[in-house]
Amino acid sequence: MNKSIEKNKLIEKLKTMDEVILFLIITFGFIFVLTLISWFETMNGMKISIGNVQMYTPAMAVILVAKIKNKVSEYPKRMFNLYLTFGFVIILSYIINLFFDFGVNGIVSILTLVFSLAFIPIVLTENKEKMSKWKLRGTNVKNILLCALLYIFLLQIAGIGSYVVAGKFEELKKYLSTLNFSDFLCMIGNGIVAMTGYVMMFGEEYGWRGFLQPRLQNKFGKRIGVILLGVIWGLWHVNMYFFVVKPEYLLYSTVKQVIACVYMAIVFAYVYEKSRSIWGVVLLHALNNGMAFYMLDQYSDSLEDKIAIMYQGEFKLLIPMLVVYIIISIPFLFTKMFRKNSAKL
Repeated sequence: MNKSIEKNKLIEKLKTMDEVILFLIITFGFIFVLTLISWFETMNGMKISIGNVQMYTPAMAVILVAKIKNKVSEYPKRMFNLYLTFGFVIILSYIINLFFDFGVNGIVSILTLVFSLAFIPIVLTENKEKMSKWKLRGTNVKNILLCALLYIFLLQIAGIGSYVVAGKFEELKKYLSTLNFSDFLCMIGNGIVAMTGYVMMFGEEYGWRGFLQPRLQNKFGKRIGVILLGVIWGLWHVNMYFFVVKPEYLLYSTVKQVIACVYMAIVFAYVYEKSRSIWGVVLLHALNNGMAFYMLDQYSDSLEDKIAIMYQGEFKLLIPMLVVYIIISIPFLFTKMFRKNSAKL
């Protein structure tokens, strides 16, 4: 009897809890569980990549918040239930792998491709009114493509700018001499190929851009809200490299990730408004990840080595990166969608 009363009290408390707080508790609760899985498997010499499953969790948290808040009649039920079910299947796969090492990374890659294909007809045939209400419909294809080209351009500008600010002109000269149109197309192609697993990028983007961003901006203002989102997003990544980088680089890697995520949050917020579509930022996320890993492929085939290359270094190396990101971000922060009177995202 007492247990039933306590359970009902907990349910009522969750129902009345602020949506943002509830979302963050669920999201970082998932992270805690995944970190434990990663730690156990690392201790047992297993090589897994929790990043692939972690990307699903922000959208899963949004769906759970909707269910807890009794918004079942308001949301696209088939789409949300399918996504939540598949997310839990992926997490369960990693848990089972603790006891039967069956090469979960490969299995999850296949499952993700299957899910990506199965998800398309569900998205296309869902209730249009509910999809619009939950920011899942409405798009401007022309603006999406223009924003994608802009982001590809900014990636190159950021890279070149970091060399310039650091005064590494010889290294810049060497870098520019290695650039060729063929490699550039391969980088873009790698980003497009990453879209085959778009359900993973959707997981992050729907959680961060579709749900958390407008709520933080309503609470703290357009600019502070999106910067705060970037900080939260950056900290959310910490456990992905917790067992890969050397302990002395954990603070460095965390600061670097937060800087990068604040910058990306600003640019992605602009694209989200400009394209009027969650799918626009899903494309950008795929391009970003695909192009980044293509460049890292030049150094190693191992995911662990790639993460170590990205997140091990000296703090002074972050200064050029920070300066360049600030210079690029300022024009975006002064566009109309970051003004107080701009339309809500």
